Amino acid sequence: MKYGDDLIKFMIKTMQHALGENLFTENLAEQVETQIRQEYGGQAVYVAKTDSDVRRESIIREFNGRNRREICAKFGIGKAHFYRILKGG
Repeated sequence: MKYGDDLIKFMIKTMQHALGENLFTENLAEQVETQIRQEYGGQAVYVAKTDSDVRRESIIREFNGRNRREICAKFGIGKAHFYRILKGG
C-alpha cells in the first residue's frame, strides 16, 4: 500500500484493527485511501479537539485565581475535578 506516515495511514490501520483484516481487506484499504486522497489531497484538513478539551481550555481561561466556586457551578464540576484540570489532568 502506498500510504505513508500521515493521517490516512493511521485511519486505515485503526479500521483494520477494529474490523479485522477479513472485513477490512487490503483492497478495501486501498479504495479508501484513493477516495480520501482524491477528495482531500493537497488540502490542510482541520481536526477539531474533543468537547472535553474545549471545556478544559474554557475552565482554565476563565479562572482568575479567585472564582473557583463560580467556575465549578458553571461547568458542573467538583473542587477536586477543578484542581485536576488546573494540574493538567
